Amino acid sequence: MRRLVRKLSLVAALIGCGQLCAAEVTPRSGVVIENLSYGQVLYEFYKQDYFSALTTLLVEEHFSRIDDHAAEAELLRGGLLLSYGLHSDAAEIFELLLGNNMEPTLVEDGERVSAEQELRGRAWFFLGKILFQRGYIDEAAEVLRYAGDQLPAHQSVERNALLSQAYMELGELGKAEQIVDAWEPVDDWGNYARYNLGVALVQADRINEATAYLDAVGSIKASSEEMRALRDRANLALGFVWLRQEDGAQAKVALERIRLTGPFSSSALLGYGWAEAAEGNFRGALVPWLELRDRQAIDPAFQESVLAIPYAYRQLGANQQAVESYTAAIQLYDNEIRRLDQAIVVARQGKLMKQLLTEDVSDFSRVSWSLSSLPDTTEVRYLYEVIASNRFQSGLRNYRDLVMLASHLRDWQTRLDIYGDIVASRMAAYSIALERLPDGLYAEEMAAHRSTYERVAETISAAENSDDSVVFASAKELSVLQRIDALENSSEWSTASTESQEKLELFKGVLSWDIDREFKLRRWQQQGQQAELGALIAESESTHARFVQRLTATPLLLEDYAERARMLAPQVQQLIDDIAVVSALQISELSDVAAENLVEQRERLLQYRAQARFAQAAIFDSAGPSAEFAE
Repeated sequence: MRRLVRKLSLVAALIGCGQLCAAEVTPRSGVVIENLSYGQVLYEFYKQDYFSALTTLLVEEHFSRIDDHAAEAELLRGGLLLSYGLHSDAAEIFELLLGNNMEPTLVEDGERVSAEQELRGRAWFFLGKILFQRGYIDEAAEVLRYAGDQLPAHQSVERNALLSQAYMELGELGKAEQIVDAWEPVDDWGNYARYNLGVALVQADRINEATAYLDAVGSIKASSEEMRALRDRANLALGFVWLRQEDGAQAKVALERIRLTGPFSSSALLGYGWAEAAEGNFRGALVPWLELRDRQAIDPAFQESVLAIPYAYRQLGANQQAVESYTAAIQLYDNEIRRLDQAIVVARQGKLMKQLLTEDVSDFSRVSWSLSSLPDTTEVRYLYEVIASNRFQSGLRNYRDLVMLASHLRDWQTRLDIYGDIVASRMAAYSIALERLPDGLYAEEMAAHRSTYERVAETISAAENSDDSVVFASAKELSVLQRIDALENSSEWSTASTESQEKLELFKGVLSWDIDREFKLRRWQQQGQQAELGALIAESESTHARFVQRLTATPLLLEDYAERARMLAPQVQQLIDDIAVVSALQISELSDVAAENLVEQRERLLQYRAQARFAQAAIFDSAGPSAEFAE
């Protein structure tokens, strides 16, 4: 009993060691989006397509298209990298954001946290989380202490939980108690912190203080299944603490609060039986232990109870029932050992990983992924505990991420082939266009412009050389002058009256005066027209040159794209091959973890079987040679 108590009473729920959920790096609210590129990143992020958000962010940063949101984008990139377990890369980003001056910027007198201070606080938080996850507990505690007053509320509580856990692991339980005791109101994170502190105090042999924290968690009014499970776990730990103190009455009070349908019900029944046994009530101990006979044979509590039941019978003097129970126990252990042998073979072959991911690889965008269901196979049923462990879950996420990357690379490989076809098709279209490109493209329009320009230039030159204002006369004015000249040169004009000749001479003089008066204005207008025509001709020639250049250069650009695609194709294939190798290694590692756990279970059952045989032999020896027991 004491060995079982020691084994079950010191289970700690370590928090903060899992992968970061991408929602934790949500950009600060109220930020005005200054450019479309960053908006695209946020669109993919809020759509929970985190891989696309990360790749788009990397591309936009490479081309310097999100400089208006550089700091916020870097924080988002660091958080996403941390989500995928790239701790070193994420740490570099957070340290860069904090700058060379690593001193914290604290807020005093309740002053409102500015955007820059909040960003620094979040960077400190994520950096502290990385250090904690990588095992640098002392450094993590220091960094997390800096981030405290600068975080949004949802991250502040997690920071307190991580900091208190860091102090527990450093043995500074007084500092952890200060954080936990000041937690108001106590939320889910606070309940985890109190439970962890209670377990840490048990390990420090400070039982009275430990039981107070465990009892507080064991008495919470839980509104979620997660908190109900934590409450049961706290009561289970509290019950076994009292068992270790040989206080069966107190142990039963705690164990009675555990649900009979929860995940810890079997362990509670087993512990309740030991509490009754601690008080010498072996008949009462049989009640919960016999209840366990209807549970699954793979349950460790059931396997232990199979050995405890005949022990209680023997204490009650029912040797016949004890022998029968030991015989049944030995048979059960033999059956389970054979099943474990088969499960070990399957686990070592690597088939288990593919079974686990059969139904869970459809949506690769989920960073905060976890198994939604388990296949109903023998080997999986023996591995509930190890599959739920952080080590196994982290490895399984890594394997899933490798599967995800391989899927993306295969998709990109297909796109490269399609892209090559598109480039080839466009190159062919441009080749045809170049062949059909007429030599005199826009030639008529440009010739007309040049002709008009030259005519205007000749007119201006003639006027300047001859100083004759008639050059700029309008068509109507020229027509009138021509009619006057024709009339004056006619034979009838000499016989015309003097009055008519004077009137014609006056009219001609007025017309010449008007033409002379308008000379400078008309010359200026002609010069303006000449300038406009010159600009139009230059623009037309430039447009024509750009058009021809673009038309002739595009095939070269497409060829460059095609060459880049041809160069990327073997690189993508090499990455796919590398991922296949690493995936095989990851499967091998996880298979070894599963096989090691199965071997440990097998060794435990071998010990139980040996104990059952030894106890059965002891009954035979004590009964003497004349005693008879039914088979």
